Amino acid sequence: MRSLVVCLLFVLWSVDYLQAESNIVYFMTSAEVDFNGDNFEIGDKIPDYNDVILYKASTEDDGLKIALAEKPQMFNTYSDLGVQNVLFYVHGYGKEVEQVYKRALLMQDSYNVKVVFFFWPFMNSKGKPSNLFQSHDNIQKSLPAFNHFIELAHELKEQNDNLSVSLMAHSLGNYFFKLYSLEQNTNRRLIFENVILNSAAVNDKRHGDWLSLLDIQKRKYVLYNNHDFLLKGLQLFTRAKRQLGNKTNRYKISSVNYVNLSEAIGFRFPLYNTHSYFTGEIIDEVSAIKHMYTLIFQGKQIEESDYFALGL
Repeated sequence: MRSLVVCLLFVLWSVDYLQAESNIVYFMTSAEVDFNGDNFEIGDKIPDYNDVILYKASTEDDGLKIALAEKPQMFNTYSDLGVQNVLFYVHGYGKEVEQVYKRALLMQDSYNVKVVFFFWPFMNSKGKPSNLFQSHDNIQKSLPAFNHFIELAHELKEQNDNLSVSLMAHSLGNYFFKLYSLEQNTNRRLIFENVILNSAAVNDKRHGDWLSLLDIQKRKYVLYNNHDFLLKGLQLFTRAKRQLGNKTNRYKISSVNYVNLSEAIGFRFPLYNTHSYFTGEIIDEVSAIKHMYTLIFQGKQIEESDYFALGL
């Protein structure tokens, strides 16, 4: 009888533990962080010097709670939970930290991965939304913190060789890849199963000059939609040229897997579905899209049958 009670208590504790941990998402940031009571608040500015620290975000009754986290805590938690797949994620333009946190939770639920995200602020020095040039400057200032984010992935991988770790940047977040690949004297290591450039808001022309230098992964994927309305608007209303996320068949390089989703996604409403097609209605409506993301987020390779299912 006593053994039965002990087992029951253990099961109840395990359920509570799993529920609590499912609400936690770890992240790093280049933004200023202020301590407010028992909570940390993420600011809009990028300080010249920033101690790059691991944080964890969770939701409580009064909203988003951000607390300090230690790397061993994250590593041990993933080990205790039996986590097999981790996705490191860099968001696009115009996101608040709470929005990125909620998207990370959606991705975890949809693709059976744990998400670790990198947050970078999009406001300019006057406290207003930045333009494209100012956003590039923000990303440049955030690059030292991004290097720590990549190093975190390396340390996580060292703790568990059997863990599948992949990296995705969405939209303007892909500018980090461009700057990172062009850095000099970077100690490069094979860290990721897949590096995914999703709806990349970087110029298509001569992208191979820098993308061919990115060597921290087994495979590289460029996912694009010729009908991406937001990227076409970026080209129309700024000095940007045709974007990699709007790719045609030009400038391809052999070391990259280009996945043309123009037929599977196309032009549709709401217009953000032509751009952010790894969450939301798309993955509910087009099962092949969800299957594709599940594979590459979990560090697997897209096979010929998967391309066929996508109409490629």
